[in-house]
Amino acid sequence: KEGTRGAKYAKLDYKVIEESKTRTKVSINLHTGRAHQIRVQFASRGHALIGDVKYGKIKADRVFLWAYEIEFKHPVKDEIVKFTLLPDEKYYKI
Repeated sequence: KEGTRGAKYAKLDYKVIEESKTRTKVSINLHTGRAHQIRVQFASRGHALIGDVKYGKIKADRVFLWAYEIEFKHPVKDEIVKFTLLPDEKYYKI
């Protein structure tokens, strides 16, 4: 929260893709890249990620968080590189 000692500005947008009674699949666009940003922001609103034992309580064999696309400026070639990989649906099915 603003005014909290040590807090830093963090912004993301999200869109609901699919939902059930107990789970919601979302697409997230990060505007800032703070450590644990997605996990903290969702958990603080009562929507912790499945498998996130640090900020949530629903145990699983993995944290249900997937970065399907990443884009950045290559440090040597000075060009934008982009990688995309969708998760295996058997792990992320609602």
